[in-house]
Amino acid sequence: MDLPQAFIELISVQFGEELMKRYLHSFKERVPVSIRLNVDVKPEDVAHLPLGAKIPWSERGYYLTSRPQFTLDPLLHAGAYYVQDASSQYLDEVMRRVTETMPIRLAADFCAAPGGKTLILKDYLADGGLLIANEYVRKRAWILKENVEKAMGCLSSKDAGKRVVVINNSADEIALSGLTFDFILCDVPCSGEGMFRKDKDAIAEWSMSNVAKCAELQREIVQSAWNCLRDGGVLVYSTCTFNCYEDEEMVQFITEKLDGQILIEPRKFIPGREKGEGQFMVAFRKGEIPAQGTEGDGLPDDNAVETLSPKQLKKREAKQRKILADLNVVPDTRETVKPRTRRYELDKEKALDYLRGLSLTLPADAPLGVLAVTYNGFLLGTVKNIGPRANNLYPQEWRIKHL
Repeated sequence: MDLPQAFIELISVQFGEELMKRYLHSFKERVPVSIRLNVDVKPEDVAHLPLGAKIPWSERGYYLTSRPQFTLDPLLHAGAYYVQDASSQYLDEVMRRVTETMPIRLAADFCAAPGGKTLILKDYLADGGLLIANEYVRKRAWILKENVEKAMGCLSSKDAGKRVVVINNSADEIALSGLTFDFILCDVPCSGEGMFRKDKDAIAEWSMSNVAKCAELQREIVQSAWNCLRDGGVLVYSTCTFNCYEDEEMVQFITEKLDGQILIEPRKFIPGREKGEGQFMVAFRKGEIPAQGTEGDGLPDDNAVETLSPKQLKKREAKQRKILADLNVVPDTRETVKPRTRRYELDKEKALDYLRGLSLTLPADAPLGVLAVTYNGFLLGTVKNIGPRANNLYPQEWRIKHL
């Protein structure tokens, strides 16, 4: 693997001789494959996958012993699991530690696509909580929306009281919205050094000038995020890079310029030392935690632990919708499946036909009308059964193009 000489010189100083050898040797090793199970999904639900060891820092993460053809697995499309690098799943451990000391009712993921970390965040929302997942690039925002919709439609009882809204805005537009968050993730655009083993384009695009541009953009995003983080709130900063300009110097910027207090010490994942790709992550607290029982304004940003009644939830959601009206909310793609919608279980062949967008022929005794079709009990989408055939209502954009 031909790495840029300037990159080697830069990180050799940071890594030291022994770690640098291990990192360079990692390019000769097989890149590990890993997944994270959605809420309520058990290992036995995905027993058809080559599950290996559990990821030590992730509650529901597993390494795979080989890479299956994920496109042909209906459970991936159903949102039962997400293919995610093991190092990225360190956010699971961070969120577990953060939520030990504070409930999270209003959270934001400022640079959310394609959505792996967003799906971890939604698992740690308090009952009645709202997560705003933002992606500035419109095309990537639609990918994010797809992954969120599939995961939230996974028939999980633990997601029932939570909402995830996908938006397409710049960081400063979110700051101007007036929202004040309990928790913000800034998984910022970076020079991508940690992805060199998986992405040759990242190697070709790397340069010191690009590193400098990334660092400047990262400071802008973090500054906007910090402005809409409440006192006592937590910001997690992460990159998939190694250099000090985008990692350690950003920690210095947040502590010295923004007066952030390090809550969880920085951790850097390096291929060859850890079983995963490159990742840097650190958590900061802003100011002091408000006193328990502080009265809020009805939005989920007060720190008091409470059980919300249906009336309180409706009031809170109305206020949220009013504020979100000024942001670019990405609309739902899939047909809404109502609780009383009748369900029909498909076998794997029919499930793949459905995911390709084909019409289905159901048995004569199948119910007529709109049906929610499932595979192994997991929701795929809807069809309209008219008797001779069932018209496919699976979103055009999501359909499998090649089998």
